[in-house]
Amino acid sequence: MSVKIKIIFFILLLVQSVMSAPRKILLDSLDVRDGRLCLSYHVENLFNKKMLQGLESGFTSDIIHQISLWKSQKVISSIVDETLLTVKVYFDDWESKYAIVTEKEKRLTTQINKVKEMCSIISVLPLADSISIEPDTKYYLTIQLKVQPISTEKYQELRQWISGGSDPPKSTTRTKRNRFFEMLIDVMGFGDKTLAFKSKSFYIQDGNIQFIKQ
Repeated sequence: MSVKIKIIFFILLLVQSVMSAPRKILLDSLDVRDGRLCLSYHVENLFNKKMLQGLESGFTSDIIHQISLWKSQKVISSIVDETLLTVKVYFDDWESKYAIVTEKEKRLTTQINKVKEMCSIISVLPLADSISIEPDTKYYLTIQLKVQPISTEKYQELRQWISGGSDPPKSTTRTKRNRFFEMLIDVMGFGDKTLAFKSKSFYIQDGNIQFIKQ
């Protein structure tokens, strides 16, 4: 049996109905520290069985956090500050450990709980300088989380491999995905997922966050 047929057969074995708890973004704290607005939150049930199977099978997963601070206006709200955090996770066969790669570091660990923690918990993330935030003005936060169980690079490699390409594709900035293949990946349970969160409106008074009841 050829390697490609084995790969396809293995993937089809993973196409099973897996019941998992829903993913959810939960705000832990929003306060002012050392003159900066700081945010902490976590994502419940970020890793399901499929993602863990994918990592163990050699897939690379991307978790992308996009945090935006908005100035609330009647017609069109405007972005005051925006932060993008990307965490890349894969299993390093050479080290026999999980690798967690961020903009600031690469960490190796044998503990899947550590992987989950680094991907799903954002602690004391500094946002806008509180001095630049206007008094008596309403603001709100949005968090958009994109979960890619198969990163764009691995997706392109897998697609070419299954479709008959002889060699893995070279690195490319092209991220466009084939719709049919995307549907196939989604049916397998490895499709991209997006979560969204929007906070209550708030303002800063005497260095404290005051949420507005809705």
